[in-house]
Amino acid sequence: MTESMKEILADRSLKLNGTVNSTDKSLSTVNSKDRSINTVNSNSTVGHETDFSSKFEGLVHDFGCKSDYIADKLATDLGDIESRAYYTVLAENYKSDLLLEALALTLEAYEMGIIRTRKPIYFLGILRHWDLKTKFSRS
Repeated sequence: MTESMKEILADRSLKLNGTVNSTDKSLSTVNSKDRSINTVNSNSTVGHETDFSSKFEGLVHDFGCKSDYIADKLATDLGDIESRAYYTVLAENYKSDLLLEALALTLEAYEMGIIRTRKPIYFLGILRHWDLKTKFSRS
């Protein structure tokens, strides 16, 4: 299950090229002079973002991936088990694909040595950068 999600998250970072009639051999194009490319003539671009979200949410639904799983994953991977209740609130308020994408970006930044603070702080910074609410009132 985890590998499928990782593959899909990695797939999201790929950029699809909608270029038509290009002579640049490095691009995936339609009507390219490179005859080895198997393509279909089309004037429309691929809706990659929508397609990814629907695939991911389908996987989450199929595997029964609920907010508890997402909260556990966030708390464990961020090394912040004591804040698990907070991650549960995040998981209940936001789509899991957004949270897991922010987690993947955080872990990648950590591996590259970019993070100067703690992983949880960097993770919340990503959410804030995406204009997502990170403070919730107790009810």
